[in-house]
Amino acid sequence: MKQGADDFAAEATPVIDIRKHGLEGETASANDPAQNWDNDKTEVYMETDEDEAAASLTDSDGETYPITAFPFVLGRGAECDMVLNGKGLSRKHIEIVFQSGRFVVNDLDSLNGMKVNGYKVSRVILEEGDVVKLGEVSLTFSVDPSSEPIAKPTASPVVGSADPFGPTASVPKKMAKYSVIFVGVAIVAFGGYKAANMTMSSPGTVSLATDGNQSQPPVAAPSKVVVPKASPVVQQETVTPTPQSPPPSIALVKAPTPKPKAVISKPKQPAKPRQSKNVAVVKKMLANANARYLDGDADALFADFKKYESDSRLPQALRYKLKSKHESLAKLFGDYSKGQKAYVSGNKDSAFQYWTRFLEQEVKAFKSKRSLYADQVVTRVVDEYVSRGNQLSQSGESHKAYKMWQKAVKLGDSVAAKIALDSVRNKSKQLYRKALRLEYVNSAKAKALWQEVVSLVPPGTEYYTKASSKLAWYERWGG
Repeated sequence: MKQGADDFAAEATPVIDIRKHGLEGETASANDPAQNWDNDKTEVYMETDEDEAAASLTDSDGETYPITAFPFVLGRGAECDMVLNGKGLSRKHIEIVFQSGRFVVNDLDSLNGMKVNGYKVSRVILEEGDVVKLGEVSLTFSVDPSSEPIAKPTASPVVGSADPFGPTASVPKKMAKYSVIFVGVAIVAFGGYKAANMTMSSPGTVSLATDGNQSQPPVAAPSKVVVPKASPVVQQETVTPTPQSPPPSIALVKAPTPKPKAVISKPKQPAKPRQSKNVAVVKKMLANANARYLDGDADALFADFKKYESDSRLPQALRYKLKSKHESLAKLFGDYSKGQKAYVSGNKDSAFQYWTRFLEQEVKAFKSKRSLYADQVVTRVVDEYVSRGNQLSQSGESHKAYKMWQKAVKLGDSVAAKIALDSVRNKSKQLYRKALRLEYVNSAKAKALWQEVVSLVPPGTEYYTKASSKLAWYERWGG
């Protein structure tokens, strides 16, 4: 069915649904083509693999569903041949059948009906490219010309079949011709017999037969003499009839010569795109990428990444993994390289910023493992943080010094930084406890000690929290 103008009319070809109506065609009038037009056809049933499907439906996402059996029922019910999801669908919405060499779609009395190419119909013959819409679901119908469904015969063909298009359509015409000839010969013979009988019954003549089967000339019958009638022997002209076929009423039903089974060749599968032979190599490279990077082989690893990323025959998912791994490792190595350049140029502050970020990101990526590149810079970074912490502590910036020592411990587990942190924590502990002993004797002295604790350790530490709480209480309640 093709989409036309506004005056489009649905195809008027009658369609008989054998599954729904059963054998109604056998009891219907033989003169009603709408009821009897396809009684001698065969019901088509297809049972085939997906690759051999004669027709298919394609959804809006491009997914193709082969039609593998008839009738092919669609709807949201689990018992359907194709289960659909969406609004406006009935449990059994439509069915597709194959009759008289055509694909036909029937609406199964669904609530919302169906549309074919934008027109609402209840039954129509499908053609290549027709769009069938059920609720909010759209399906495109297509036919595979290289594959046809195999019909299973329901009965043996009979001479004189009502099918005007079958292989025996010329037999009734020949039978009618022979019947006319036979009836003509019969009429001629019957007419001769009647003429002879009338001659015997006419008055004044008698025809007698002798033993030699020679007919005597007629003798005038005397008046009032009754001569017993003999069985009339009528000599008829021998007619050698032309050999005729028997009339249709007594014609023997001959089974048609079986036709050789059609050999349906399996359609050639489209050649699949040739897969790259590098798939196994790339998978192995991805599995070993982290180990190669940690061993200091980043330059060669990145060169391999670039080489295989340009192989268009690799599966898309594999190329995506390859690209993601390349980007993550290259970002790490980039911070390391930038720090190296800054350090060589004498810009130590920038070098330590790049290296610090490099070491922190590498810990997130590999946890307890450290690359060869990290081993090369971690000592410099840790020593720098310890040195800066000592300088800040001497200048009275205790909080900043505390944070520098913390970074040195986090990045390189520095022993010097640990000693400095322990010293500050112990000092804050002693000052806090001394203030507690003086609290009820000399509260002013106690508050001064707690203030020293707060200035020594940064917020978030144990004794900073305790000392600040005491100071807040005295500030609120006085004393």
